[in-house]
Amino acid sequence: MKRIFIAVTLVLVLAVSFTMISSQVNAENIISQSSSGEGVDIEVGLVEPEEEPADTINFRIYMDTHSGDLTEINFIEKIDIVLNGIEIDRENFRWEWESRSSHHPSAVFSVSLKDIEISQIDQFSKLEMRISDLRGYDHELTWDFGSNYIAAVANEADGTVSLVDYIEGEIIKTIEIGEATGHGLAVSPDRNMLYAGDMAEGILKVYDLDSQKIVREKDIGAGIHGLDITPDGRLLFISPADDDTGNLLVYDIEEDEIIKRFADDLAGKSSHVTLDGENSIAVSALLDENMIQVLSIENLEVIADIEVGEGPNEARISPDGDHVYVANWESNEISVVDLNTYELITNIPAGEGTHGVDISPNGNEVWTANRRSNDVSIIDTLNFEVIETIASGEYANHIKFTSNGLYVLVTNARANELVVFDSNNREIINRIEIGNTPHEVEILKQ
Repeated sequence: MKRIFIAVTLVLVLAVSFTMISSQVNAENIISQSSSGEGVDIEVGLVEPEEEPADTINFRIYMDTHSGDLTEINFIEKIDIVLNGIEIDRENFRWEWESRSSHHPSAVFSVSLKDIEISQIDQFSKLEMRISDLRGYDHELTWDFGSNYIAAVANEADGTVSLVDYIEGEIIKTIEIGEATGHGLAVSPDRNMLYAGDMAEGILKVYDLDSQKIVREKDIGAGIHGLDITPDGRLLFISPADDDTGNLLVYDIEEDEIIKRFADDLAGKSSHVTLDGENSIAVSALLDENMIQVLSIENLEVIADIEVGEGPNEARISPDGDHVYVANWESNEISVVDLNTYELITNIPAGEGTHGVDISPNGNEVWTANRRSNDVSIIDTLNFEVIETIASGEYANHIKFTSNGLYVLVTNARANELVVFDSNNREIINRIEIGNTPHEVEILKQ
């Protein structure tokens, strides 16, 4: 993958970057977007530079209209530029007409970055241009330079989160979280906010993926082990790492406050939670109690207790909401529970140390990460049986499908790596060295 730099710190992952304006621009070096409205057609070409690094963004703008003279308009007053969530001041804009044809004008538009703090802008950058109220129409154009295959991995021992291009096999950013990162991660439904926890200090960190900055820190008064977000992005279920701070906490994201601390009303300390927004339920895995508890998201009350295998670490609800699959770390099996009757259907023997679990988007397969046998078990959900076992790596820990079902990502905790499987042919397509003791993985882009 080509890497091109703005200054020293801005990397745009595509065959694109920016330079000082040149009077001779090869057409092959222009990446264009277009917009039409109220009788005006606009084509905006983002100019790829001949040299790098660059300190200016350059555009060539071509317009067509048969209504009035566009050259009489002050375009600098109408244009807004946002780079990776950072709005650029108009004092940095320059506009030069190339052709003053009243119906077919063209211009070169430049944005200086010389005096702009862009140190926080790193990979998978995004550029947005808005030309407001041009004959009553707002033209909006976007260039997304980012990789389409980004995953986040929580590295416990490093106290970091790795952002990884899992197709190219590269770490594109490392986010510092604290002395030790909690095992869980959560991402907002719009994929813009990443939630991670400082397990030692009990600080929730909220990372904005557009501006690439931590934008909120919240002391929740408990070490953070698991993080799971409701599908509407409203609530964050926090499984604490401490034994004396409650069994499960619920954080209201908009209100920025803990609204529920489960204590005696939960049978034991929650390890991880899985959520079903349509049926408004959460399922908490209680590792030390050999059971799961079903909670009402609306009322934040326990509605069912169900005994499963030994050492349930985490669970996943099927896409149709009928079943929950529970990974039992001690008894080496997957428990299948009917969520309509709250009854255990069966226990399926899997690999040794069944620790992580996920379900294919079509609901046909369950994949498990098995720590002690260093492999992945694939379960047919029609017959509730293992149909294949694949070697993964040392201490297969957590597992995640991409939402299109094409890839499955597994963290190998003792090998400090992320493994990427092709879900169709079951082959490993990438082994990526990441941080120390990786745990949960979340998909940001696919």
